[in-house]
Amino acid sequence: MDARAAASIVTALLASAACRAPRAVTPAPPLEGTPLTVGLRTHATRVEVLADGEAFATVQLADAEGPCIDPLVARGGAAVTRGVPRDRAADDSADNAVDHPHHRSFWFAHGDVDGHDFWHGPARIEVVGHTVGVQSLSVATVELELVWRTAEARALVHERRRLTFHAEEGLRWVDCEHTLEAADNAAVFRDTKEGTFALRLAPTLASEGAGATGRLFDSEGRGGGDVWGQRATWCAVTGQVADAAGRAREVTVAVLEHPSNPDAPTRWHARTYGLLAANPFGKAAFGQRSLEADGSRGLSRGERLVLRYRVLLGDGPLSAERLEREAARYASDLEAGSLVDSATPARAPGSPLS
Repeated sequence: MDARAAASIVTALLASAACRAPRAVTPAPPLEGTPLTVGLRTHATRVEVLADGEAFATVQLADAEGPCIDPLVARGGAAVTRGVPRDRAADDSADNAVDHPHHRSFWFAHGDVDGHDFWHGPARIEVVGHTVGVQSLSVATVELELVWRTAEARALVHERRRLTFHAEEGLRWVDCEHTLEAADNAAVFRDTKEGTFALRLAPTLASEGAGATGRLFDSEGRGGGDVWGQRATWCAVTGQVADAAGRAREVTVAVLEHPSNPDAPTRWHARTYGLLAANPFGKAAFGQRSLEADGSRGLSRGERLVLRYRVLLGDGPLSAERLEREAARYASDLEAGSLVDSATPARAPGSPLS
């Protein structure tokens, strides 16, 4: 065999071996809907929630007016809620609007409970206890025991607030359940636009003004300022926020009401400057004119009122059709039941929810 023939045989053998050698395989990206790990880090004054190792939310326990979630964060470190007023260092930032200083990122309060203002202050909501837990790979909970107190420190309402955090590929969400009970003989949540289940969004998610990229819309096909005071199953904003690297990222923030809430669908105190708030007690305050326009709701001794909402954070824009599917999923996730339980055994006045 001459040298040329031998070289040809060696080349063929090498080529055959190369064909049989394992090749590096690029893993396929996770499918949308794949569960992601949710974890917790607990501190004396806050609980941090992580999704797939990234920041998701921080539950603030020591805020003077009451607990809130600040910040609420989409994938990639994109904070979707406003930094001020809790983050005083952000007050002078061009990226933060400082109007409405009582808007505290993601919170639950009401402007008139027996004549006391928990929306603007000076009444406050006090954390008297909390528990945390990881329910599964992609679900974690923070549960708060709260007392709504007047400026004179008199207890008006006891509340159990259960926050359940979920994450999957393409979507994060927070399920919020608020169980309210009069602290003494009775309490009345009065008709006012100032409430109740609320998010103040990052300035770039506003739908008007300098730097605004947001589009505000609801389940009934209304948009912009037309959503204010109207009834809808959900209300949403799609727009851009900066991620942890400073890059613009498209996100959707939506609030869904559970259909078992009383008098659903709720009315929305939603504004084009970046406020999303579901208000189950506002009727006359939103301009309704009828003999039954008063949206006030009283709680007598032993009664409980439960309000449920889901906050969605979508990677990219979510269409109205997709949000309708998500609303249907939320409705099926919980069994509807009586939200004011008159059969609940009476407690001693001033004792917490059991």
